[in-house]
Amino acid sequence: MEFFDWANFVSVFFGQTILVKELYIIFAVAAGIYLVCLVFGGIGMHVMAQKAGVKHSWLAFIPFANTFYAGKLAGECNLFGQRLKRGGLYAALAEFVCFALNVFYYVIIILLVPYYVEYPAGDVQTSGYQGVPDSLMWLVNGKWVVNMLSSIAMIVQLFLLCLVFFALYRKYYARSPFVMTLASVILPFRGFILFAVRNNAPVDYNEYVRRRAEAYRTQQGMPPYNNAPNQTPPQSGNGAGSAGDPFSEFGGSSPSGGADDPFSEFSGGSNPDSPNKEE
Repeated sequence: MEFFDWANFVSVFFGQTILVKELYIIFAVAAGIYLVCLVFGGIGMHVMAQKAGVKHSWLAFIPFANTFYAGKLAGECNLFGQRLKRGGLYAALAEFVCFALNVFYYVIIILLVPYYVEYPAGDVQTSGYQGVPDSLMWLVNGKWVVNMLSSIAMIVQLFLLCLVFFALYRKYYARSPFVMTLASVILPFRGFILFAVRNNAPVDYNEYVRRRAEAYRTQQGMPPYNNAPNQTPPQSGNGAGSAGDPFSEFGGSSPSGGADDPFSEFSGGSNPDSPNKEE
């Protein structure tokens, strides 16, 4: 859930010391941006679902449920060579736990703000909690425990989201699934990216890799695999680009003409040989 990512971004404009009133403003702005992302991402997955024949596309407009629905569109995920059928569900649960811990953390901060003061310590000025009632003392230590648990939950969440969205973009943006996954998981642009690729037709990633490899062999003047002695077609690995160029996904020349540019289809030009494009 990108809400706290946007909150952290907005908080940059408020300086180091943030009051409770300013914290509410930050949350309000972040909520507005998040709702826009939620709508754009929902529309994107709704269009994908119509093309793929996946039912209950209204789930794409509901927080947490939209992550589960992304997993339904993606299909099976690859976890260290093992098939993970419920990757979307696990990612949604991790996302909810991470969100709940973050909410609890900020509630603790708000409750302890009146007792956070600056005071002299020798020749320097320091800050800390003073005059905290006994009924709230557990929050002082609990704040750090919740923060640690939140960090662990975030790592698990990022890992599961990467599995789900990499599987999704292998189908709907085979040219650069790795780049699009990072932009959707590490950066809070998931909704906009899903909206941008909504009209792409799903493809078989293994078949796409095979065609890229054969196109590369043709460009190099080599015979196709079905005519070459003692040659077998390449099999795609976990996120591999093509057998001829294992790093083709990250840039460089492309036999299909610019297919490695993850945003080429949005810059005005069109490529009839590009994957994920409808005829």
